[in-house]
Amino acid sequence: MMKICRGGHIILPTQNYIVLEPVLNDLMLEFLYKTRQLGVDKMADGSYVIDKHTADYVQGLVRMAMADVRSGNKPAGYNDSEATYRLIFPICEGNIAFYVEATTSSTIITDVTKSLSELLTKHGIAHKVDWDSASMPAEKATTKPKRRR
Repeated sequence: MMKICRGGHIILPTQNYIVLEPVLNDLMLEFLYKTRQLGVDKMADGSYVIDKHTADYVQGLVRMAMADVRSGNKPAGYNDSEATYRLIFPICEGNIAFYVEATTSSTIITDVTKSLSELLTKHGIAHKVDWDSASMPAEKATTKPKRRR
């Protein structure tokens, strides 16, 4: 059964952002590829290709995020106010967390979150996925609630 979510949260059992260094570049590019934003495409060999019109911007986003992580700080992610999908690293106490958010309910959030989780697993980074409490089965999301009398 397909679920519609506004966000998929990934939580790491650590407080040190440096753990994301080996995977952050791929996390950001995979997010942009899966959400079809900023002209990022993926080749058969798993490498990413960035459209020449957005390459400088995308490379700058990734470079800034990597600099933050290397210095132990929270990366900005991708939180453009015009974006349909966002990759958010919230300020939180305790464990590191990040999530994928859509401006509207979307079935793509599940796929994107699973892809990011698979990348973390591939790099041996312990984490858990917590689905937004606002998620619901797709068929229920399209029906109006019954009114009580």
